[in-house]
Amino acid sequence: MSIVEQLRSDRNLALEQGDPTATVCYLATVGPDLKPSVRTLVLRQIDDFSLRLFINASSPKWHALTTHPQAQVLLWYPSIQVQYRIAGEAVQASREDIENNWHRRPLRAKLLDYFYAHQAAQSTPFRNQSDFDEAFDHFTQSLNTDQLSPPSEAIAIDLHYTEIERLDLTQDERPHQRTRFQRVENRWQADILVP
Repeated sequence: MSIVEQLRSDRNLALEQGDPTATVCYLATVGPDLKPSVRTLVLRQIDDFSLRLFINASSPKWHALTTHPQAQVLLWYPSIQVQYRIAGEAVQASREDIENNWHRRPLRAKLLDYFYAHQAAQSTPFRNQSDFDEAFDHFTQSLNTDQLSPPSEAIAIDLHYTEIERLDLTQDERPHQRTRFQRVENRWQADILVP
């Protein structure tokens, strides 16, 4: 079984176990100011060569990735005690991919994409939650939700794997099992690491 097949298998097992983290990941980037930043995102898909994440072009994470496209994603599945650290280069997905998949997003995510495009970019400060809620509700009431299409700011990134590290937190007296897989000319090279 390849490491990507193992990753998919572990995620499916975590989903079956009802693991609340099985649908999300933690994306780490470095901004133009060289400060690291980590945030939780929905993990949209796992392909043979990349992970897919939906983001918005107005977000600080997109600005960070355009400056420093190297990023890392952390997956943590407590139900099966397995962690993945996945490093790679973030590449913007095609517009066609966005248009074919954007409709699958929850309504609130679609409405937020419109809000970012027409009211306030992602991470814009508001004085308090009530002010934001009022602005969001007022804006979205004017939208016909049956006619929404992806705004140009709605984008996706594919994090093309360069390295995948799997940590199996064993529950017995043996040390944890930690393996690093590096992509070398379309094949995976594995090294056992001291946990």
